[in-house]
Amino acid sequence: MDASLLVGIVDRNAHAQSFTGVLGRSFITSVNFGEVLYKLKELAGADPIRVERALTASGVRVVAFEMAEARHFPDLKRIDLRSRDAQRAQGVKPGQVKSLSLADISCLAYAVEHRLPVLTGDSHWCELGQHGLDVAVFDFRDANLML
Repeated sequence: MDASLLVGIVDRNAHAQSFTGVLGRSFITSVNFGEVLYKLKELAGADPIRVERALTASGVRVVAFEMAEARHFPDLKRIDLRSRDAQRAQGVKPGQVKSLSLADISCLAYAVEHRLPVLTGDSHWCELGQHGLDVAVFDFRDANLML
């Protein structure tokens, strides 16, 4: 899972909260979990230790980010570049072009390495298959997504 899902759950986003049942069957990389801790500290002043305890108690499994996943960075950066080029070609203004952060790439790299689907709130990830991403990506805000 991507950090956006956990942030949404803690923030009581109705779409995200409908996925609390998958927490015990999901993985989040340590990189993405760090993003969760950072965002919740910045947005709500949440204590990182309390957040970690609460989320791991709810079944969230934090996995280490290893070299096997890191080896996917070059391919994922190329996919991101193709996506950004396609957005520009479609007339998206420079400041509105969606791209992948280091944490985004970490999440996707873990999914690619372990052949797992991804649950995110970043809807533009759902378009990355057109540019070479070979894992299923689901936006938890998609009203058509069924558990």
